[in-house]
Amino acid sequence: MELTGQEMKMVARLRRDERCWSWLRWLFLGLGLFILVCYGFLLFSMLERLKSVSYNINALGPGIVDFLFLWPKCIIMLPIGAGLIGWTLGHWQGNGQRKLLLRLLDAHQNGVTQDAHIA
Repeated sequence: MELTGQEMKMVARLRRDERCWSWLRWLFLGLGLFILVCYGFLLFSMLERLKSVSYNINALGPGIVDFLFLWPKCIIMLPIGAGLIGWTLGHWQGNGQRKLLLRLLDAHQNGVTQDAHIA
């Protein structure tokens, strides 16, 4: 089986991705944790500030404005952080299909080269 130039580039990209995953998984896990901690703290502090106002209509203004601007960001970023952590932990060992494909290609190439040396 001969691979074209484009297919060889795809195989090289798969090998590079497989090598990079060992440090990228720590980066993704750290990023997910950072997002959860930052936006969790922001949400908690925002809700505590709203609770401490306790029906004083004059003090409620800045708290409501902060809440209206920051609430959508928290609603969007908290699931993104949790999803990033979940995806990283689910793929901690790497992509199984990519690993299998690279192993099959290596075995085929080693088999072809060994057969060529025998003949």
